[in-house]
Amino acid sequence: MEIKLRKKVEHKDVEYTELNIDLESLTGTDMIKANAKLRKAGVNIDDLMPVLNMEYQVLLAAKAANVPKEVIEQADARDFLAITMEVQSFLLDTASKEKQKKA
Repeated sequence: MEIKLRKKVEHKDVEYTELNIDLESLTGTDMIKANAKLRKAGVNIDDLMPVLNMEYQVLLAAKAANVPKEVIEQADARDFLAITMEVQSFLLDTASKEKQKKA
Protein backbone atom coordinates (compact mmCIF):
# COMPACT_ATOMS: atom_id res chain seq x y z
CA MET A 1 0.00 0.00 0.00
CA GLU A 2 1.33 3.40 -0.93
CA ILE A 3 0.52 6.43 1.21
CA LYS A 4 1.28 9.87 -0.15
CA LEU A 5 2.11 12.12 2.77
CA ARG A 6 0.27 15.44 2.97
CA LYS A 7 3.36 16.99 4.51
CA LYS A 8 6.85 15.75 3.86
CA VAL A 9 8.81 14.21 6.71
CA GLU A 10 12.54 14.76 7.05
CA HIS A 11 14.59 12.33 9.09
CA LYS A 12 18.39 12.12 9.15
CA ASP A 13 18.75 14.12 5.93
CA VAL A 14 16.25 11.97 4.03
CA GLU A 15 12.99 13.49 2.81
CA TYR A 16 9.88 11.32 2.68
CA THR A 17 6.87 12.36 0.59
CA GLU A 18 5.30 8.91 0.35
CA LEU A 19 5.60 5.56 2.07
CA ASN A 20 5.25 2.16 0.47
CA ILE A 21 3.99 0.03 3.35
CA ASP A 22 4.08 -3.65 2.43
CA LEU A 23 2.00 -5.14 5.23
CA GLU A 24 1.80 -8.47 3.43
CA SER A 25 5.56 -8.85 3.97
CA LEU A 26 5.24 -8.87 7.77
CA THR A 27 5.90 -12.11 9.59
CA GLY A 28 4.95 -13.49 12.96
CA THR A 29 8.52 -12.81 14.05
CA ASP A 30 8.07 -9.11 13.19
CA MET A 31 4.95 -9.00 15.35
CA ILE A 32 6.63 -10.78 18.27
CA LYS A 33 9.64 -8.45 18.08
CA ALA A 34 7.37 -5.38 18.07
CA ASN A 35 5.52 -6.73 21.10
CA ALA A 36 8.79 -7.47 22.93
CA LYS A 37 10.21 -4.03 22.08
CA LEU A 38 7.17 -2.34 23.60
CA ARG A 39 7.27 -4.50 26.73
CA LYS A 40 10.97 -3.73 27.13
CA ALA A 41 10.14 0.00 26.86
CA GLY A 42 7.66 -0.40 29.72
CA VAL A 43 4.47 -0.42 27.66
CA ASN A 44 2.11 -2.96 29.23
CA ILE A 45 1.14 -4.44 25.88
CA ASP A 46 -0.09 -7.68 27.50
CA ASP A 47 -3.11 -5.84 28.90
CA LEU A 48 -4.07 -4.54 25.48
CA MET A 49 -5.04 -6.09 22.22
CA PRO A 50 -1.77 -5.25 20.42
CA VAL A 51 -3.40 -4.51 17.08
CA LEU A 52 -5.26 -1.60 18.71
CA ASN A 53 -2.11 -0.06 20.21
CA MET A 54 -0.72 2.87 18.16
CA GLU A 55 2.86 2.23 19.25
CA TYR A 56 2.56 -1.36 18.04
CA GLN A 57 1.05 -0.15 14.75
CA VAL A 58 3.93 2.34 14.32
CA LEU A 59 6.55 -0.38 14.78
CA LEU A 60 4.84 -2.65 12.26
CA ALA A 61 4.30 0.16 9.74
CA ALA A 62 7.94 1.18 9.99
CA LYS A 63 9.07 -2.42 9.49
CA ALA A 64 6.72 -2.88 6.52
CA ALA A 65 7.87 0.41 4.96
CA ASN A 66 11.54 -0.23 5.73
CA VAL A 67 11.92 3.16 7.43
CA PRO A 68 12.88 4.21 10.97
CA LYS A 69 9.87 4.40 13.30
CA GLU A 70 10.62 8.10 13.76
CA VAL A 71 9.48 8.71 10.17
CA ILE A 72 6.01 7.43 11.05
CA GLU A 73 5.99 9.27 14.39
CA GLN A 74 6.95 12.59 12.75
CA ALA A 75 4.15 12.44 10.18
CA ASP A 76 1.45 15.07 10.63
CA ALA A 77 -1.66 13.95 12.49
CA ARG A 78 -3.73 13.06 9.42
CA ASP A 79 -0.92 11.09 7.80
CA PHE A 80 -0.11 9.38 11.10
CA LEU A 81 -3.73 8.32 11.55
CA ALA A 82 -4.00 7.14 7.94
CA ILE A 83 -0.92 4.96 8.47
CA THR A 84 -1.92 3.52 11.84
CA MET A 85 -5.52 2.92 10.73
CA GLU A 86 -4.29 1.02 7.66
CA VAL A 87 -2.15 -1.22 9.85
CA GLN A 88 -5.00 -1.77 12.30
CA SER A 89 -7.47 -2.52 9.48
CA PHE A 90 -5.04 -4.94 7.88
CA LEU A 91 -4.47 -6.83 11.13
CA LEU A 92 -8.13 -6.90 12.16
CA ASP A 93 -9.26 -7.88 8.66
CA THR A 94 -6.75 -10.73 8.61
CA ALA A 95 -7.93 -11.95 12.01
CA SER A 96 -11.58 -11.64 10.93
CA LYS A 97 -11.01 -13.66 7.75
CA GLU A 98 -9.28 -16.42 9.69
CA LYS A 99 -12.19 -16.56 12.11
CA GLN A 100 -14.69 -16.80 9.22
CA LYS A 101 -12.75 -19.70 7.67
CA LYS A 102 -13.13 -21.68 10.89
CA ALA A 103 -16.87 -21.02 11.20
